[in-house]
Amino acid sequence: MHSKKLLTRALFFVLCVLMLSATILPAAAREVILGCEYVRITENGFVADTFMGVEARYNLGGPKLYCSELIPRFVRDVYGVEMVPSGVGPYVNDDSGCRFEEPAEAQPGDILFATAAARGKGYNHWAICKSVDPEHNVMTVFEQNWRWNGCAAVDRVIPLHGSCYRVYRLVTDEGRLPTLSERAAQEAALAQPVVQSNENLLRQAIRTAELFL
Repeated sequence: MHSKKLLTRALFFVLCVLMLSATILPAAAREVILGCEYVRITENGFVADTFMGVEARYNLGGPKLYCSELIPRFVRDVYGVEMVPSGVGPYVNDDSGCRFEEPAEAQPGDILFATAAARGKGYNHWAICKSVDPEHNVMTVFEQNWRWNGCAAVDRVIPLHGSCYRVYRLVTDEGRLPTLSERAAQEAALAQPVVQSNENLLRQAIRTAELFL
């Protein structure tokens, strides 16, 4: 009887510690996906999507084209600036007079970066803001190496505010946006947010646990 009381008290103590820890430690952020479409990867160098004249590419086999490969290529092709996607965020790697800053809200062309800890996964992820819909608090992303069952993700929708991603905007030393290429400017003006149907949202909720990057 005495040992049973001791066991009960011990379990109660452990429960109290766990409850106290939950109130002290901040909840870990997680990847939130509100919608997504998938296209079948059919060959090496497969182009799943384009934005501002830049391609999101996938290989069917062989070496992966990682999410981080897209970012410097996008910044180089769109703005003519050399940059490096480091493990703590992007930084400019030339004498262009540009730098990255963190704006209050994303806009098309901004760089998105989430650490493994913020995503609740074992790896970081990079993407680009493709369009925003402030009314519905969503943004659509342009990205690379987001795979599921032999398919590439296109127009993945995530929260505009409160997501696990940090937003970085390339600006000049004077705080202005660098000049876009003519084609990039045209595509940016035409970019529209993609809000998925309820059927797609349900399908995505089922698939989320099986996503591999």
